[in-house]
Amino acid sequence: MIANNLRKVDIKTRRKGREGVLAVGWMIHNDAKYMCPVLSGRLRASTSVNWSGSGLSVGKTQSPAKAEDGIKNPGQKLFWFWVAVGTNVEYAEKVDKFSAPYLTGAYIMNKAKFMAVVGAMTKQGLRGAF
Repeated sequence: MIANNLRKVDIKTRRKGREGVLAVGWMIHNDAKYMCPVLSGRLRASTSVNWSGSGLSVGKTQSPAKAEDGIKNPGQKLFWFWVAVGTNVEYAEKVDKFSAPYLTGAYIMNKAKFMAVVGAMTKQGLRGAF
């Protein structure tokens, strides 16, 4: 339902929606970095953001993370815009699942904001579709 309605959204509304979704992505990123457990600092430093149209093969990281630790660009367009928050560090999933759900927790904290952006775009798109 949401995907079908988003396809009807006009360019101006899409632009606002893109800005809103990207802003929520950065909120998730910041919260994940804050909640991330630190041993060496690599996991926290590698948590990054990537989005459609960014031109980045991987998200930008900070020291002591390696450049390739950033979140990869999935390369496939699920919708007309997407934001990915995460890391390419091999042990990140285990930390998030079994030790400290820093990334999952950050998503849960910001899920309502994301849904508000999508809901506003859907309503605007539906108004313009009829």
